[in-house]
Formats: sequence, C-alpha cells, structure tokens
Amino acid sequence: MNWFEKLIMSEIFQSVISGVILLIFSEYFKNFILEPVKEFNGIIGKIDNKLKYYSNRIVNSGLPENFINEARIALRELSCDLESTYKQIPLWSTYIFIFHLPCKKQIVEAATKLIYLSNAAGDKGEELKNNKEIKIIRKLLRIEEL
Repeated sequence: MNWFEKLIMSEIFQSVISGVILLIFSEYFKNFILEPVKEFNGIIGKIDNKLKYYSNRIVNSGLPENFINEARIALRELSCDLESTYKQIPLWSTYIFIFHLPCKKQIVEAATKLIYLSNAAGDKGEELKNNKEIKIIRKLLRIEEL
C-alpha cells in the first residue's frame, strides 16, 4: 500500500472528511432553507402587525388623505416583501411539513389582496369589504387570531 491509500483508509482522514461534508451540508441548509423561511415568517408577522395597526385606516372612510397614505404605502410594501421572500425559499423545501408554509397560490392571492387594501384603504363604501379582505388575508397566510 502506498501512502495515499493509507491516508484514505485512515480513520482520522475519514472522520475529517465526514466532518467537512457535514459542515457543508449544514451551512447549505441553514443559509438556503432556514434563513429564507425565517425571513418569510418575519414578513408574515409584520403583515399581522400592520393589519392590526392600520385597521382603523383601512376600514374607515372620511379620514384625511395623508393619514391613509401611510397605511397604503405600508400595505403595498408588505405585499411586495411577501412575494419576494417567498421566492427566496427553494421550491422543494415548501413541501417539507415542518415549515407548514402556505402554497404559492395562497401567497399570490394574499399579496393581491394586500395591494387591493392598499388601493381601497379609506374609500367610502368599501368598509365592509375591506374588513372581509383582512380576514381572508389572515386565513390565507395562516395567521392565528390571538
């Protein structure tokens, strides 16, 4: 046996190689799956927060325009953030049951409804529909009521 074969057969070498492979796999899993899912869940938390915070501006009409514009901008940004963070999650990892993520159709529908709320916030005659849309968004994104 030459020195290369001895090196490959060595338990120390095999342990080091196993450790390096495990490190590479765990870094890949952390950076490309766990971090995007964590960021996505953070956006869902922000959506929950802003829907509560701006609910009076979304479902009431007759408020000053500058008062409503803040809510409109926030909802539009959250719609875009929701889609962009979902797109960062690898497609196959959305099917892993431990993450319990909404499907692509639900994300698209929720983002569309957030844009609708952004456009309809404070509009006269849309109060009941806006309230209904908030409830649908919460259901689509699996946001629990506390």
